[in-house]
Amino acid sequence: MIKKNNLNSLLQNNREAKEFFLKLPENVQGMLYENTFHINSLQDLYDSVQSIYR
Repeated sequence: MIKKNNLNSLLQNNREAKEFFLKLPENVQGMLYENTFHINSLQDLYDSVQSIYR
């Protein structure tokens, strides 16, 4: 089975990403989950949040 990188694996394996994610409002978290397969790194997470707030 091939493990794909996505938001879930990032949050499980990166403490900084998880702490950042948990501080976000629930509606923003939901929007991020809609793009879960486009978020593979902490930088992707930051960029995604920034684009939501634009």
